[in-house]
Amino acid sequence: MRSLLALIAIGFAAPLAAQYPQPLDNAAYADAQDNIYLRDEVTQVIVTMDPGDLQFLLDNRDTDVYADCTVRIINSQIDETYANVGIRPRGNTARDAKKNAWKLSFNEFVPGRTCHGLKKFNLGGDAPDPSISRSSTTFDFFRAMGVPAPRTHHVWLTINDGADVEGVFVNFEQVDEIFLKAWFGNNGGRLYKCRNKGTGANLTYRGTGLPSDYEALLDYEEENGGDFQLLADFIDFINNSASTAFATDIGEWLNTDGFLRAQAVDVISGQWDGLWIGANNYYLYENTDTGRLEYIPWDLDHSIGMDYLFFPIIGNFGTDFATKPYQGWGNRGFAMSGNEPPPLIERMLDIANYDSALKAYCREAAAGPFHPNNVFGRLDQLKTMLSPIAFTGAFSGSSMDNGYTNNSFNNSFTSPGSYSLFNTPATWGLKPFITKRREYVANNYPTPPASPQVFINEVMADNETTLADEAGEFDDWVEIYNDEDVPMDISGWYLSDDAGNPREWTFPAGTIVPAKGYVIVWCDNDPLQGPLHTTFKLTSDGEGVYLWLPDSFGHIQADSLLFPGLGNDESFGRFPDGTVAVETFTSATPEATNASGGFALRVTGNCPGELTFHAGGATPGGTVVFVGSIGGGSFPIPSGYPCAGSMLGLDSGSATIVGQVTADANGQASMVIDGQESYSGSVVLQALDVTSCNLSSAEEL
Repeated sequence: MRSLLALIAIGFAAPLAAQYPQPLDNAAYADAQDNIYLRDEVTQVIVTMDPGDLQFLLDNRDTDVYADCTVRIINSQIDETYANVGIRPRGNTARDAKKNAWKLSFNEFVPGRTCHGLKKFNLGGDAPDPSISRSSTTFDFFRAMGVPAPRTHHVWLTINDGADVEGVFVNFEQVDEIFLKAWFGNNGGRLYKCRNKGTGANLTYRGTGLPSDYEALLDYEEENGGDFQLLADFIDFINNSASTAFATDIGEWLNTDGFLRAQAVDVISGQWDGLWIGANNYYLYENTDTGRLEYIPWDLDHSIGMDYLFFPIIGNFGTDFATKPYQGWGNRGFAMSGNEPPPLIERMLDIANYDSALKAYCREAAAGPFHPNNVFGRLDQLKTMLSPIAFTGAFSGSSMDNGYTNNSFNNSFTSPGSYSLFNTPATWGLKPFITKRREYVANNYPTPPASPQVFINEVMADNETTLADEAGEFDDWVEIYNDEDVPMDISGWYLSDDAGNPREWTFPAGTIVPAKGYVIVWCDNDPLQGPLHTTFKLTSDGEGVYLWLPDSFGHIQADSLLFPGLGNDESFGRFPDGTVAVETFTSATPEATNASGGFALRVTGNCPGELTFHAGGATPGGTVVFVGSIGGGSFPIPSGYPCAGSMLGLDSGSATIVGQVTADANGQASMVIDGQESYSGSVVLQALDVTSCNLSSAEEL
């Protein structure tokens, strides 16, 4: 049995408890997704401009004045030319690179114009990164963890004849009113761009704390034409509120759950150019629908093994971010003069529940979006796509920062294979860093206390005939499931359909979810109809539903379920109940065990790491056996065993029992194993209900 377990390799990701779903129902966002952010090809961006203007911009890279140019964009979806586009250098230290960054503004000289829903292209040179892939990969990590973050794609940029500027760049999305409207549903709030352009955007109290004190700094910029009063008030609260007031009220100032998710991605990916270490490259947006600030990451190429010998500032040079521990992760960076983290992070992590949430999100990120099984395929795609052109054109060897060549690019995905102090700035190859970092976090990062096992189990957003409420109306509904063996009192918990608004609707006193049982909540925006009728409705186009712990826990998310567009009487939920495996159901099961067409098997997790085998639809109280083999085939259960003669879809030469468990009262059976090794061959798993002799389908893992 153990020999088979050591070979199992799972190649798909378990869904995470997430924050914001990506807003593809927004027309402008979808337009850009379909025509600009094409991840499997390189878009050509051809800029034509006055040679004198180009030379001026190359000689004066600190300028923010746009020159006029014409831009042609060519990919598999479009071939379009835009006249009177603005072009200028962009970035902070990126302006000093040989391969400096550029900004294209489609509305600079033509007010209101967009290019498929975008006003700007931000063309990052990613000059320090030999793979030209770190920023795009790290942006992917943020979005996978439900943090609003820009999209990216790679372009081949040519300006004029290409003698001065021609090469691979990363185009990442502008954080502007279009981005804000897509993610948050509003864009009129104050938007603060936070950078380290002086003393750092570390959110420390400055001067007398007046708005003018922060407006005068280069580190903070208000992008939406608003004032600095909110930023001044927020910084005053962070630095000067009493401990009790801070713990009680920080969740009213900030989307704390989203902020902790963002910090977890920084910690896991070694991204040191955000608030925690660099006091740089992030936005704070005033979400006017919730009244809370949202944290948005920006410019992420200093990640996944980039060092520069800077850390720690005091003591021995160099830091191996692959083995950087949880405690003191951000100490001795640029954000603060001493050994402490910025005050917002320090004060939040002094609160046990927020510290536990960050630990949980670090482990989720490492086991999910950061796991090699979920990253390496994309890295292979990027390498194949970019290898013919990386560090060719105007940027290679002596004309490129760090002397990078095409060979540097090809090696960067696997080399260095271990921490190399003097291979700066990329002290790790991408794949070795990710492999080592995941392993280190799994074996060394603290495990947070267990959270209550209460879940959003099933959602119906277009209820036509399935279930009527007390008034005989067919309204949207959410099913809450308690996977504990004892009843759970969720009085004072919260439910919302907005990740930034954790206090949208409160479960009334006396709300008890039975052990292994269910409660239906009606999402009809009609709270006068009954105690379990919310103040919001769901949309059948797809969105998120969020379950929050009570006030005593702070603004901590207990669970969430992001669901796609659903048709009449379709539901979406977890199968088996309370697991991370999800699917759409054509036959809903409110207040009953979710069904997926009879007895079925689901596997979640990644190997190496924790794997869970789930069987649903079994005989309640009966025995479920998990059987596996290397490769599929036809293997009859031999005589002398239960269900003899049943034909398994397994290879007869290697079939073995992986384990057996007893199904609960809902007909669910789960088993957790620690998958230690991966195997390149085909591993097949099947479940058997011994009581009924029902077989699940054979699943190739």
